[in-house]
Amino acid sequence: MAERDGEGMIDRMPVVDILCGPGELDKLPILIDNAVRTNESLLGTPALRAGPRGFRLSKPASDSPETPTGVERSNESARGTGLPMIALSGNTSRRSATLAAAADSLEMLDLNRSISPADSGDKKFSAYVRITRGCNKFCTYCVVPFTRGAEVHRPPAHIVDECKRLADAGVIEITLLGQTVNHYRFEHGAAVQVNGVTQPQKGRAFKGGHRRDPLAGDNVTTFADLLALIHDEVPAIQRLRFVTSYPRDFGDDVLEVIRDHPRICRYIHVPVQTGSDRMLGMMNRGHSIALYDEFIDRCRGYLHQPEIGRPLMLSGDIIVGFPTETDADFDSTVALLERTRYKNCFIFKYSPRPGTVAYDKISDDIPEVVKRE
Repeated sequence: MAERDGEGMIDRMPVVDILCGPGELDKLPILIDNAVRTNESLLGTPALRAGPRGFRLSKPASDSPETPTGVERSNESARGTGLPMIALSGNTSRRSATLAAAADSLEMLDLNRSISPADSGDKKFSAYVRITRGCNKFCTYCVVPFTRGAEVHRPPAHIVDECKRLADAGVIEITLLGQTVNHYRFEHGAAVQVNGVTQPQKGRAFKGGHRRDPLAGDNVTTFADLLALIHDEVPAIQRLRFVTSYPRDFGDDVLEVIRDHPRICRYIHVPVQTGSDRMLGMMNRGHSIALYDEFIDRCRGYLHQPEIGRPLMLSGDIIVGFPTETDADFDSTVALLERTRYKNCFIFKYSPRPGTVAYDKISDDIPEVVKRE
């Protein structure tokens, strides 16, 4: 929301000093400092940072380069500093005419950035670590593949190093982030280095089964491998979580790692959006309700052990009022909720989002009053 309508929201709410999305919460100390010093409303979202009200941290050429805690520099401010900056450019050729997709080139992974949460002056015990960016799924309601581009995976050594530095700063809980986090896969044999720094790697399409990827040998780090690696290499992290999961291609190898490593939380957030196969097709979700139910059954079979104090917690996302949804489709969603029994469920009424396939191709034909029921 902040990225899509940030300028308009600031205009409508002039009393607001700072507007940012959940991915920018770690930058709040810097945003607050900039707002106080400039006395201006600031947008902290990546796609808007390049705009006239987006915050910048570039310094005059005469100053020595300096990166404030947790802040990612833009292309302009990173040039000439000598810092190993890794650009994760979005796909600016797809539908970018209606979006701020070109600003994705400003999104960086600064491997030298200070990520110590203690630097802000307040002790923090929980932190987020992004392991992938982008998505290859192209759900019709979702803008992420167009604004973030294809899936890009960080090198596992960089992820582990960031987790270690967070642990050294006092963090005891880490959540790994990715749009489809279980698709994480890094092929070391194809790794590219620039100035001695291993670069993030575009993900490739792979429809895996329930077992470990048969093409993943010792030279590949899968998501299951990464979870085990962080668990074993960073023992100070007492709780390791991850979001968001995609039900297809979620292997038993991941479930086994969660089961066998006590500090990995048995919490899986796996959106389904609807309980209707017809609506899944309209949404281009790429899986069936039968597959989702089978996945939930596998999760419970591996991870639900309340008798030893290790129950499985599930959460999901639901969209109601998607175009052409009928009462029968809605009833199928209610039935799915009743049998899945999420611990948490995030339910949204559909609203068209510019830049998505649904916005351009599918009429929003469900009345607002029906969506709100």
